[in-house]
Amino acid sequence: MKTVKRSFAILLAAMLIFSVLPMSVFAETEGDYTYEVSDGKATIVGYGSSGNEKITIPSTLGGYPVTEIGSYAFYNRHGLISITIPKSVTIIGSYAFSDCSALETITLPDEIIIGAGAFANTAYYNDFANWSNSVLYIGKHLICAKTDLSGKYKIKAGTKTIATNAFADCGNLTDVTIPEGVTIIGVGAFRDCGKLTSIAVPKGVKSIGSGAFYGCGKLTSIAVPKSVISIGSSAFYGCSKLASITIPQGVTSISMGCFRNCSSLKSITIPDSVTSIENEAFYGCSSLASVTIPESVTTIGLFAFCDCEKLTDINVPDGVTSIGYSAFYNTGYYKNEKNWENDAFYINNRLVTVKNEVSGEYTIKEGTKAIEDSAFRNCSGLTGITIPKSVSSIGPNAFECCSGLTAIIIPEGVTSISGGTFYGCSSLAEITIPKSVTSIGDAAFIDNNNLTDVYFSGTEKQWKQIVVGTWNESLLGANLHYDEDTSDGGAFDKLGDVDGDGQITASDARASLRAAVGLDTLTEAQQKSADADGDGQVTSSDARLILRAAVGLEDPKNWKK
Repeated sequence: MKTVKRSFAILLAAMLIFSVLPMSVFAETEGDYTYEVSDGKATIVGYGSSGNEKITIPSTLGGYPVTEIGSYAFYNRHGLISITIPKSVTIIGSYAFSDCSALETITLPDEIIIGAGAFANTAYYNDFANWSNSVLYIGKHLICAKTDLSGKYKIKAGTKTIATNAFADCGNLTDVTIPEGVTIIGVGAFRDCGKLTSIAVPKGVKSIGSGAFYGCGKLTSIAVPKSVISIGSSAFYGCSKLASITIPQGVTSISMGCFRNCSSLKSITIPDSVTSIENEAFYGCSSLASVTIPESVTTIGLFAFCDCEKLTDINVPDGVTSIGYSAFYNTGYYKNEKNWENDAFYINNRLVTVKNEVSGEYTIKEGTKAIEDSAFRNCSGLTGITIPKSVSSIGPNAFECCSGLTAIIIPEGVTSISGGTFYGCSSLAEITIPKSVTSIGDAAFIDNNNLTDVYFSGTEKQWKQIVVGTWNESLLGANLHYDEDTSDGGAFDKLGDVDGDGQITASDARASLRAAVGLDTLTEAQQKSADADGDGQVTSSDARLILRAAVGLEDPKNWKK
């Protein structure tokens, strides 16, 4: 597997942090409440009073509906005796009321997500009378169980939600019966219940939280009802005995790491409601031999099927717009040399990756539609590449650290240059960008200190309309050449001298290749000069011959006149 550069990973992480920060958050105070507003909804983040109080959380603050109580919002408020939470609140954050030592009365709405330790070390929590068989309930909500709970356990009728980490680390729990009426199985609800062998999720459950069954290494089967529309990240991570599961219609995403290291999972059918298979979704499912990816799927994330060694047949729908880095690495399909061509691994008409040993001039086969994420990453021996006109998509980091690449022409039809595409291409001196490009991502041209010339097939006005992301100083500092600045040159009676300057150079090869991929139109005289192999047309083969002549590897005298 190709090495992922740590420096760029850190850079992307920083970019991601900034990209997910709420765009419309502001803090306000009303009475004793401090709250933040985002997307028209209020989250309580602090409470100012410290007296002995029985309070009811307001359903609105500043005219905004209160939908969430943030993490630690009421932490350590020793004077709080009673709390009533309105129906508008759907989330209570982690440790929101933790260490409220006098809090003995708690009233919650029927359906609410309860974070880890939300009521830990309150008077209610510390009152042994509120515990039954080592399990604590608040109204219709199962809050937590003591880790010494063992054997079989039946959740009491009328329960609506199972809170975050409710049964986490109950290592001797073997079986749990969940009654109908439960709608939410919280984050990490059964995390690391290492002896849990089977569980039935009843009708009516809408969501299974992230890491809900993480590390349940003896769980062999689980029935997921049609009512479930959301399964969180890493929900079944490490369920190494899980042999089968049905994903219900209505789930729209196979979330990050959802089935990672489910090494006994042999087959899975993904419903046509799913539009994305996220990063590491099936990573390490070493027994997975069959998977059906529906036409509805548009994105497949990083490492999605990595190390699925028995997966020998892969069919990616035409509607998929991106395949993440190493999505199919070390699958049976990947390891089959029949699925490689010219040192390149293809799935359908998508170039997924090439071998690091690829060097010199490389031509991508005709008909290729997409160059995927990191496809040529770390191909330091690559000096030139011919991209056919059929390519319309080039993924992030596609040519990252191709330190020997000196020039490239992006064909007309490509609309975006993704983030990190040419990161670390330290020898890249010139690039041709088509007028079809409308955006250039963050760090697409970072660490390109030798980039001197950018050839744009449109006008200066069109160039200025392109949305250019951050960390692209190398691109913006280069000499820009627009289509309106080109000329027909001088005399073209010398074969290979496309620009008519009396000598054969890399510039002639570039002009020939631009014509071959449809970016430029040559005059009749130029076409005759560019037709190095004498077959009556200008192709990438001619450009390659001219380039070889420019560097002394080819004698134009041997070409057909």
